[in-house]
Amino acid sequence: MVHITESTIGRRYAGWFIKNTERTQRIYDDLKHMPLPQPSKKTSSPTTATPTSTSDAQGKVPRTGGQKVAWGGAKQYAFMGRPKSSIPYTADLPPPPPQADQLIDLLTHEIGSHSWLFNAEDIAKMLSPKRRRKLSTSASPAPPGMNSYDTFIEQTSVAQALEKITLHPLTMASETDERLNYSAIVNFLNTCLDNCKTAYDNARDFQPLMFPDDHKSQLLEIPFLAKLRYFSYDKATKDSVDKGVSLQPNGVGILTPTTAPQEMFCSWSRMSDPRISQIIHPLEVKAEWRQLISQSSAYASALFSAAPFRSFALVIGVNHTHNSLRFLIFHSGGLTSSQELKLDANDDLRSIQKVFLSIYSSQTPEDAGLANFTNGYFFKLPRLRDPSHSASEMWMLDEVLYHACCVRGRNTWVLRLKQTTSESPPDDAREFQPRHRTTRIKKSAKDVVLLPSSQSATAATTPSHPDIHQGLYLPHNMEYEPPNIRFQSQEMVEGSTCILKLSHISNSKRHREANVYSRCGGLFGTPLILQVLELQGPRKVDVSNSIFLPPEKDADEKQDGAFVEKRTGIKPDLRTPCLILSSGEGDFLE
Repeated sequence: MVHITESTIGRRYAGWFIKNTERTQRIYDDLKHMPLPQPSKKTSSPTTATPTSTSDAQGKVPRTGGQKVAWGGAKQYAFMGRPKSSIPYTADLPPPPPQADQLIDLLTHEIGSHSWLFNAEDIAKMLSPKRRRKLSTSASPAPPGMNSYDTFIEQTSVAQALEKITLHPLTMASETDERLNYSAIVNFLNTCLDNCKTAYDNARDFQPLMFPDDHKSQLLEIPFLAKLRYFSYDKATKDSVDKGVSLQPNGVGILTPTTAPQEMFCSWSRMSDPRISQIIHPLEVKAEWRQLISQSSAYASALFSAAPFRSFALVIGVNHTHNSLRFLIFHSGGLTSSQELKLDANDDLRSIQKVFLSIYSSQTPEDAGLANFTNGYFFKLPRLRDPSHSASEMWMLDEVLYHACCVRGRNTWVLRLKQTTSESPPDDAREFQPRHRTTRIKKSAKDVVLLPSSQSATAATTPSHPDIHQGLYLPHNMEYEPPNIRFQSQEMVEGSTCILKLSHISNSKRHREANVYSRCGGLFGTPLILQVLELQGPRKVDVSNSIFLPPEKDADEKQDGAFVEKRTGIKPDLRTPCLILSSGEGDFLE
């Protein structure tokens, strides 16, 4: 048996091998599950044809559909793994499975065994505002891990503030009907947020600096997510992912709804309709962890589709039969999850409160998993041909040329930008659909299929909603942080537009494009490259998924079996977002 593994999602050549390997596997699975031929009826001597056998032959109904196999029976269709687009749909074959199930299945394959389990203390550090410690003298080829950062949640003032907070246990109203628990769960989460405000204010009064030895780390009076509140939802969102899949989270975390909760509608992207609120954190409630995490991956895909510049997407999962909670962090390297935290155990309640305080304390969009250099519509990038990299210039989104959305992988996003001097988005800011968007599932005849809750066995059909669009995401004041510039051209470029490509590069290929473009940019069909950048967040924090991944030596120990079966020897998929600015359209290396 030959195993071919795709180390980078969407690679041109690896895809050919994977496609044919999967086709062979499908044929094998279908043959293995196919019924054996039925034994023929007893007949007379083979040399003598009886009238009965003749009439039987004449009375047989000819086969009109299905694929022929060696013994003449109709091949049965069963959805296993990826969609079998090579098998035609006929009257003898069942219809394709619901689109949402296809999307979840694809995401399960995409993330695979790259699912990591950490304790709540580590999760709190990952989500907390942080700063880079003093750089070591030997430069590492890989971005630094969590041990290279100081975090706000570890400060003495925060520990003292948390000691004064009491979080009461939560008891589920029903172990069988999940919907009866939605109200109690969102009330519990909102109580956590209320406690966060009290603890944050107390810590800020005791020590107004995020880090006592840094006089520039003044804590904000109102953190970035100060207005976050949770609501039960359990209805279709107003935009869909992958051309028709409208998701249905059980609850949502949003910033200040403009309507009553019972009249509220939500979307993944920012809508011009003020009555529609934008989802910040989805909430999923299920009786089984594997199903819950699988559905949560679809929500993460929607969040990355609306904001491809995200560094991570947070989903909160509650298992109502176990009376427990998990924090699910999806990123370009897969999934990082907290251990199961009991909602009626005092130690776990303190851990839950600590993680929520890390979330609440976000000082910048970067701390909350977004980006400081863009709000999705405006981009603050280094001034071209400036050797000091200290100055920036403003660009505005003109067109989305391409997007290959994924959770684990490159998540490539290509834009056309034009220069501007304004930082205030117009009231009629455009909503952008990519000129070309890779779709992971095949469009079926049905308009939209809801992602079903565990209460129903089949998905329902609703009127079609528009695809998730891109553009202005969350309005905020952008800050310029000088990035790590890997390559900068000194060519004079005419015009006021450029092409920006954002993708999450694996560590083994981290500097490959910069090295190649520095020698042959503009040749062999490639565009003239102006800059190759690696982002850096505030407080010298490298924008990378390295903080969510275990060291390679601990990978087997940290692997989480709640999503898929554990596999030994899996290496963490370390990725760094890379920005490439070119003077015009052309073919990039990847």
